[in-house]
Amino acid sequence: PATGPNALYLNNGNNSGTLTLAAKSGRSILFYDYIASDSTSTNLTITINPDADDSGAVRLDTHQSAVYGSTTVGNGTLALTGGASYGAAANTGSFTLAAGARLSADAAGGTVNAGDITLKGGSTTAVDISDGKLLTVNGNITINNGAALDLTGYSASPVDAVTSSNAISGNFTTLKIGGMEQTEATPALDKFINSIFLGKTNNGKTITAKQGGLVWNNTDTGTAHGTFNVATEYTLGAILADNNNPSAHGFGWDGKTLTKEGAGNITLTAANTYTGGTLLNAGTLSAGHDSALGSGSLTMADGTTLCFTGSHSLANAVTVSGVAAVNSDTGLSSSLTGVIGGSGSLAKTGGGSLTLTGANTYSGGTVISDGRVAVNGLHNLGSGSITNNAELYFAPNAAGKQTIDFANRYSGIGTIGLNASLTAGERWSDLIQFANAPQDNVDVYFSFTANSDLQYLPAGGLHFAKLENANGNDGTFGLAGTTLAGAKQLAIKTIDNQNYYLNAAFNSSAAKVYSETAAGTLGQAAGLHGQEIFKNIGQAVAGAAGGETGVYAGMGRGDVRHNSGSHADVKGNNFALALAWENGDTTWGLIGQRFDGSYTTTHTASVGGAAQSIRSAGDLKQSDFGLFAECRPDDSGRYWQGLVKAGNSQNDFKADNANGGSRFRSDRSVFGLSIGGGFVKETAPNRSLETYQHLIYTRLSSDRVTDSIGQDIRFDSDDSVRLLAGARWTLECQDKSSFYAGAAVDYEFRGKTGATIDGIRADGADLQGLTGILEMGFSAKQSETLTIDGAFYGYIGKKEGIIGSLTLSKKF
Repeated sequence: PATGPNALYLNNGNNSGTLTLAAKSGRSILFYDYIASDSTSTNLTITINPDADDSGAVRLDTHQSAVYGSTTVGNGTLALTGGASYGAAANTGSFTLAAGARLSADAAGGTVNAGDITLKGGSTTAVDISDGKLLTVNGNITINNGAALDLTGYSASPVDAVTSSNAISGNFTTLKIGGMEQTEATPALDKFINSIFLGKTNNGKTITAKQGGLVWNNTDTGTAHGTFNVATEYTLGAILADNNNPSAHGFGWDGKTLTKEGAGNITLTAANTYTGGTLLNAGTLSAGHDSALGSGSLTMADGTTLCFTGSHSLANAVTVSGVAAVNSDTGLSSSLTGVIGGSGSLAKTGGGSLTLTGANTYSGGTVISDGRVAVNGLHNLGSGSITNNAELYFAPNAAGKQTIDFANRYSGIGTIGLNASLTAGERWSDLIQFANAPQDNVDVYFSFTANSDLQYLPAGGLHFAKLENANGNDGTFGLAGTTLAGAKQLAIKTIDNQNYYLNAAFNSSAAKVYSETAAGTLGQAAGLHGQEIFKNIGQAVAGAAGGETGVYAGMGRGDVRHNSGSHADVKGNNFALALAWENGDTTWGLIGQRFDGSYTTTHTASVGGAAQSIRSAGDLKQSDFGLFAECRPDDSGRYWQGLVKAGNSQNDFKADNANGGSRFRSDRSVFGLSIGGGFVKETAPNRSLETYQHLIYTRLSSDRVTDSIGQDIRFDSDDSVRLLAGARWTLECQDKSSFYAGAAVDYEFRGKTGATIDGIRADGADLQGLTGILEMGFSAKQSETLTIDGAFYGYIGKKEGIIGSLTLSKKF
């Protein structure tokens, strides 16, 4: 049965049907898996390349294609590779190789199973005999007059080329070597094998070929030359050494130079030692060994191809003219370490890798059509233009970062590979420079040094590209990948469309840091008219009692954590100044405040599927000015308080360990409004109990900033609505000093903050929740007009921390 993901199974219930496989000129149909048919469908007809323009190849690789029925190869090639066989072992259908068609088997041999097998005049059967394998034909084989045998490999000993299960009728009347027809004449430049004998052995079931040796090694006067004229394929495994018999040299040969002629491909697999160099004048030369080309230089003519059959390294110097191609197929890592010079261009083909390490001087330019070209720097790419439609990789430089100035040389839609480092000691990327913006957008990828980690990504990212004389756009460079864990966290950003940076990609969870900094700002702004300010207002009012003017001045120090789904820690110094005067039963006043401090934020984000702690820091400055009033309508101890104020909050966001080290300054206006009241009751001589409630509203305006890495950050307008309620116990001493202690609750109803970065919403932060407050303090009268107060406030819950204050109030 036909098995495998690419298998083809033929089955027709009426025991008939037709399959046509047609490969156009220059194309191939390749079967990696089986072709098979049902054993009852013996009348199937299979036609390969039926029309004259079907001159391509149908290739069967490795497996037995167990088909039943009759097959005709009309044109082109049926190629058996890797020891593949065609036809079921019990197949009785016919197999016909028509005039102009070709049946080939590579060095691993191949098999054809059929009833009657006819090789017609004008057909070619090609066999690579370099490994001693053969083409096996099981059936009644007839070789018509004019049929050709093309030997595509070399064997110093007699080798069986074709064998059959039955006696072979007829014989090949045309003999070819690498597609070139051989005659018995004296060796000419298109004949590099001496006389060949074809004879039947094994009772006529086998055709054995015996080659007379390489013309290269001839010793007869004037008969030796080093020209290999190949029209199709030829594999040469014999070692080519200098012919040191000058009398044998003919045709102007020097005894040590190899010349390749013809449109075909010759493969050299031995460790050759010839010293005169290699002239590739036409077609393809394939290197199957590091020393395949001896020790001399290689000269490539226009339209020729140097092909690697394995991951080999050639140290030969190379001279190119016209357009010379170098092919390294998929899966191969090949290299040219010699200097490449000449006026021609170098074209890289094939899906594999080619490394150039010489200080190359060729001037015709470089075209990368497929696969990868790896270099140490631009000096490996000659002096011409560079057209990259596949991959150009710059290998690590011993000195670390290198600047790669393409000027106006670069074009193409391919990928550029650069090196970078993100370690504690080194943070850099190779820098590519262009005179103008590339015509096509360029994808880049980065190979990082050992121990690199995203935590070391610097502020602003890694500068990797610069446009000298023109602007690009946000898509001029794209990120094709990196070797760094967590690469999904990276993106390419630009501030001015001339300089481009590898930076942190947007992650709404990681970007919550912007909402966190807003939460810290809002929490501190709301705290500026929290519980302590009402105590201050009360002190200013007390100073104004009796119709006098009261002045209050104070300072405090706080260290408070605002739990916002993670936390924002704010610490700093607060300064306040109030002026109050009495008018009837109402005392009016003015108050100004200033806060100078710093903050840090921390939250855990999901980054690349893993938890990462995101931290930030900054400086916070806030100031406001307001009007307050307190009304005591009678002597019952009841009072009412109100406050309205406005100001400014300045946030200098310094750094974080994500988001590319973003930095910015945000200036936001602050508005506050609060109303409330309380009741003071004397509970015993020199003892009183005060209860109070305040409803507090704070608003931070929206803001829009562009940070240091070009992000457009828009902060929402943020609102805080809080209810503060508590009680305070006071003990007055005989020396007119007093001590007090109290407890309160502070409930935040709203307090949500958010931000949008480059149009994408970041995760928000939330201050909503309950905070418990404990306070204790003293008031010491220094005179009838001067009082000093000190207090401590402790917070637990949604807000945590401690604030201490020292104040001075004065009557005038």
